[in-house]
Amino acid sequence: MPPGCGGRPGGGINNHLAFLCMDLTDPQLHEYALVIHEAQRGAILALLDEAVAEGELRPGTDTAALAESVQALIAGTGLTWALDRQGTLPERLRQAVTALISPHARSKETS
Repeated sequence: MPPGCGGRPGGGINNHLAFLCMDLTDPQLHEYALVIHEAQRGAILALLDEAVAEGELRPGTDTAALAESVQALIAGTGLTWALDRQGTLPERLRQAVTALISPHARSKETS
């Protein structure tokens, strides 16, 4: 994995944050960033809906709210990792997403 892209601390996440700042201040870039943001949420929602349909998450799970939380967690974990650089970004994301989704997982006894 290239430096800064989750394997090792460095340029990738820093460049991402720099471009994000530009995306938020330039109206044309903001529009594009928003499209990507909404597409990411849609993809997360589709995966969560599939997990409910497959019995991996509990029936009745509010997948729309959970998708928003997962998306916020991804952004926050990336920023936190960029600051403290403990472990790798993929490890941190895996731990954080697991902690968020675990309470919604269907228990083995009810499968």
